[in-house]
Amino acid sequence: MKQLPIPTPPPGFRYEGRLFADLNQKNKSRFRLFIDANLIALIPLGVGIVLLWLPFQFYRALGAPWVVLPHFELTLPFHILVWAVMIASSMIVHELIHALILRFAGLRPRILWYGGMLLASLPEGEYLSRRLYLIMSLSPVVALSLLGIPGLILLPDTIANPLLVTLLLNLAASTGDLMVADRVWRSPPNAVFTDDHGIQVFVPVV
Repeated sequence: MKQLPIPTPPPGFRYEGRLFADLNQKNKSRFRLFIDANLIALIPLGVGIVLLWLPFQFYRALGAPWVVLPHFELTLPFHILVWAVMIASSMIVHELIHALILRFAGLRPRILWYGGMLLASLPEGEYLSRRLYLIMSLSPVVALSLLGIPGLILLPDTIANPLLVTLLLNLAASTGDLMVADRVWRSPPNAVFTDDHGIQVFVPVV
């Protein structure tokens, strides 16, 4: 495997290593990493089933008393369109929330198209504190889940059902963000992070 150059640390810091250096050392194939990631995704998906799917089913069993336009229906083509638009737009909004947090931090995020997916990342040569990296990592899964709950309560079934599936898929797709947040949380409190061929960690020079 090609040896990547050591990233340049910011003033007063030294290079600690890659956030997921241990995964590279295990020399797992891309296919094995793909399988592992999908197995791990079952954990947030299971949490979503408990916190979103089960309460939603219970609410609907009670008659969904707060639904607006309870008898609203869509023809099959429009129903398929709603499913497609919701799922596709959730992936875009997910990355835009990452980008929005970086903008609030005073940075101009990079919007990349990688592996058929839209990605938002730190601009080259910029660094984030542990606190801000945690906020950036967790904001999409938290924001989309919380914003989706009123829709599950108020929208008719023909829209609420695809919304529920979209929220569950977003939880499963947030596995990478959750793994990053876990690693960042376990990093030194005064560490800073950058995106340079993966997430790189720097700690203050003692």
